[in-house]
This record gives sequence, C-alpha cells and structure tokens, in this order.
Amino acid sequence: MAALVSQIRHDVSLPQIKVPDTKKAMTVLAAWYRRKLDLIVVGITGSLGKTTPRRCWKPSSRLNSGSELPRAATTTISVCR
Repeated sequence: MAALVSQIRHDVSLPQIKVPDTKKAMTVLAAWYRRKLDLIVVGITGSLGKTTPRRCWKPSSRLNSGSELPRAATTTISVCR
C-alpha cells in the first residue's frame, strides 16, 4: 500500500509515490485496474428512470469524502423494495 502525493511528507510513515497530478494518476491507476477485472459495466442515461436503480446500489467504500464524486467507490446491488 502506498499514497499518491503531489508533495512528499516526511511526517508520514506510509510509502509515498510523488506524481505531478494526483487526480490524473488515480484515474490512470483505476483504469488499469478495471481492465484487469471481468466486470459488466452498466450505463443508465436519459431524463427518467435513474433514481430507482441509484437507490438500489449501496456504496461500500467512499475514500475521499471531500470530493463531489468519490474517486473510489464500489457498489453492490441489493434487492430494492
């Protein structure tokens, strides 16, 4: 495990990988990892019908809560009642 950082912090014991743009680095890393997995990707578009499926998905990990959209989020589909 390591942290992608834009500046090395000497007060942190976690290994750090310095990159010029952490958001871009995380995007590239996530795309690389996703290609390794056998996943079905679903896209729901349009002006109607997105709220119900969204409520059926339960986020299991939100690693950076300060962001408008979570950079790392996995979901599991449960029965929506």
